[in-house]
Amino acid sequence: MSLPELKFKARENTKRLGELAETFLERSVKPGQKHLSPVFDAWQAIVPPGFAPYCRIHGVVRSELRIGVDSPVYLYELQLCSQDLLKALQAKVPEAGLRRIKFMLG
Repeated sequence: MSLPELKFKARENTKRLGELAETFLERSVKPGQKHLSPVFDAWQAIVPPGFAPYCRIHGVVRSELRIGVDSPVYLYELQLCSQDLLKALQAKVPEAGLRRIKFMLG
């Protein structure tokens, strides 16, 4: 027994998934990314040499830059110089309004 072949007729207002995803990215993701892009660039410029592969930005929440660090050793070292890093970020991207850097494992 064979199944009947179904044919669907696309409605005029039907959109492809790619179009919907692009619209979502344009409206939701890109505005936030534009705001954080200078912070990402500044972080890459000021992070101590050799530390970049072990840490990544998790985001900015209420003027706090959150950085995930892969190793407790690097976490400790970054915490020791967190005030200097914060001052450097504030100088490079004052419009971000950063007041604190929080380092965490993960």
